[in-house]
Amino acid sequence: MGQTVGMARGSIYIYFKDYIIKVHGKAVWKEILSHLPAKERKMLNSRLKKSDWYPVPILNRAIRVSDEIFGSGDLKSIVPVAEYIADQDLTPVFDIFVNLKNPVFIVDNASSLWTRYFNTGNVKIDVADDVNRHYRLLLEDIADEDRVSGQAICTYGVPTWLKTAMIMGGAKTVTTNHTECRYENAPSCVLEIRWE
Repeated sequence: MGQTVGMARGSIYIYFKDYIIKVHGKAVWKEILSHLPAKERKMLNSRLKKSDWYPVPILNRAIRVSDEIFGSGDLKSIVPVAEYIADQDLTPVFDIFVNLKNPVFIVDNASSLWTRYFNTGNVKIDVADDVNRHYRLLLEDIADEDRVSGQAICTYGVPTWLKTAMIMGGAKTVTTNHTECRYENAPSCVLEIRWE
């Protein structure tokens, strides 16, 4: 029996590509694609739909390749991409539903926000302290980049996306620390969030 491969929402792929082309140019996008298998190149160059689901291992590989090309090999090059994805996805939502512009609402709904983008894994709120503006989130999932969201996503992508979303939602400053990682033998990823 084959193992289940996780899926990610098309908007991530679309905005990832948009960001690369806008910031680094079409030549860099083509270079990234040249390092991927033909089937994956074809998928990434097809007309993807924001609401459809696509295999997340392809995203993991594209992120790693892009980091090798214009990053420094530590996966931090995903940070501005995650900021861009949050801005592109949330600006229209916040424009329509102004009452959602609330940092607490965003972290309180971290679990449902996760499932908006990925169909594997489970986000739980371990600590919810609105008074001291401190939350601890746990992402429970396996550590297998060939099946589920990869290390770049949990270490830098998710913390950056949440930070950006909370600032868009009215927080003045946000600190996110990915203190434990399932890709480093922890039972789950742990994200500490504080804000003003």
